[in-house]
Amino acid sequence: MSDVRDWMIILLVFGIVLVLAEITRGWIAGELITLRRPRRRIVVEGHVAALVLCLMLFFVSPIVFEMIVGQQPREAASGRSVLVSIIVDFVIVGLTVPLLIISRQNRLADFGLDLRNWRGEVRFGGLGFLMSFPLVLIALVLMASIRGPETEHPYLKLLERTDSERAIIGIAVAAVIAAPLTEELIFRVLFQGLLESLVPPSVAILIPAVCFCAIHGRYDAIPLFPLALALGLVYHIRRSYIAVVTIHALFNATFMILTLLPRGLFGGD
Repeated sequence: MSDVRDWMIILLVFGIVLVLAEITRGWIAGELITLRRPRRRIVVEGHVAALVLCLMLFFVSPIVFEMIVGQQPREAASGRSVLVSIIVDFVIVGLTVPLLIISRQNRLADFGLDLRNWRGEVRFGGLGFLMSFPLVLIALVLMASIRGPETEHPYLKLLERTDSERAIIGIAVAAVIAAPLTEELIFRVLFQGLLESLVPPSVAILIPAVCFCAIHGRYDAIPLFPLALALGLVYHIRRSYIAVVTIHALFNATFMILTLLPRGLFGGD
C-alpha cells in the first residue's frame, strides 16, 4: 500500500477517534447530551425559497433525466472531475451563506449555523452516526445480490484503481469535507429548515431524505435511507449544521477507510 494511502487511513481514523473520544469524555463528565440552544422558527423569505428551488433543480434534474433515458453504468471518477466537484461545492457554500446573512427576518443560528456549544453538537452527531451506520450496513448486506462493482460510487472506484497522491487527497477532501458541508447545507439547513415552517415535522424530514437518497443513484438510495432519516431527525431535534455535517463526514470517512484498506484484509485478492 502506498504511503499516501497509509497516511490517509491514519488521518481519517484519527478524526473518527477524536469524535469517539469526545463522546466518551462527555459521557464520563455527565454532559453527553447538552440542551439545545433556542432556535426561532424560520421565516420563509422569497430569496431563500428561490435559492432552495434553484439548488434542488440543479441536483434533482439529472436524476429525472436518468429516469427518462435509463441510468447508465457508473464510471470511475477522474482527478479532474473530483477537483471540479470540490470547487462547485465550495462555491455553493460560499454563495449560500452570505445570502442567509443578509436575511432580515432570520438569524444564522435559526438555521443551525452556530458555533456555540460546538463540542456538544459534535457529540450528538457522533451518536447519530453510531446509531445509523449499522442500519446502512444491514441494508447493504441485504442488497448485496443486486449490487456489483459497476454500482459502486465513482469516487470509490477511483480509490480502488489509483495510487495518485493528488487523486486520493482530492477524494478525501471531496467526500469528507466538501460533500457533507454542501449537501447538509442544501438538504437539511435550507430545504428541511424551510419545510419545517410549512408542513408537519415528519413530512419535512421525509421529503429531503428521499431527495438526498435519489441524487445518489438507485443502487445507493435504499441503503442510504437510514442515514438520510437520521440526518433529518438530528437536524429536527438539534437544528444544528455541525451535528449533521459530523454524521455525514464520519459516514463518508468510514467508507473511504474501508476502500483504502488492502483487499487481503477481507479475504480478497
